[in-house]
Formats: sequence, structure tokens, C-alpha cells
Amino acid sequence: MAWEVYEVMSKRIQEFKKHKFERVVAQVSQTDAFAFYSKSGCI
Repeated sequence: MAWEVYEVMSKRIQEFKKHKFERVVAQVSQTDAFAFYSKSGCI
């Protein structure tokens, strides 16, 4: 029983870390795009 709970928790933690990483990457790329547009004068 305890082993199953541990497996589920470790999977959840891995997924959480992955989502967190993807969110950070998305935020960075959005910021880069905004900086690019403002430099090129599109906004």
C-alpha cells in the first residue's frame, strides 16, 4: 500500500515539475516576443 502511494506521489511530482518548467519556458518566449515586437515598432 505505502509503495503504491509513493509511486503515485513521485509521478505527480514529476508531472508538476514538467508543467512548471513548460510554463516558465512559455513565459520567457512570450516576453521575448513582446520585446522583439516593441523593438521592431509593431506595437
